[in-house]
Amino acid sequence: MQRYNSTHEQFNTAKEAANATYFTKLLEPVQELLAFGYGYKALSSALNAKGYLTQRGKPFTRESVRTLLKNLGLYTVGAEEECKEQ
Repeated sequence: MQRYNSTHEQFNTAKEAANATYFTKLLEPVQELLAFGYGYKALSSALNAKGYLTQRGKPFTRESVRTLLKNLGLYTVGAEEECKEQ
């Protein structure tokens, strides 16, 4: 039983490190695009054009950008109210 917990903890640590690297890589480009007033759709198009993919290796969609912004703690102009309602 102890062996499983150790393996599980190692997996979680590796997963957290991968998430941190992924979010760090995307933070600056997303902040730049938000500074220009990009919304969800425009952000997804711009990230896809720059060759970025979601954590699952797929192109960004409006919804995946919304999730990304939520995970990064960022909001687009006008979307802050939408995020508060959910």
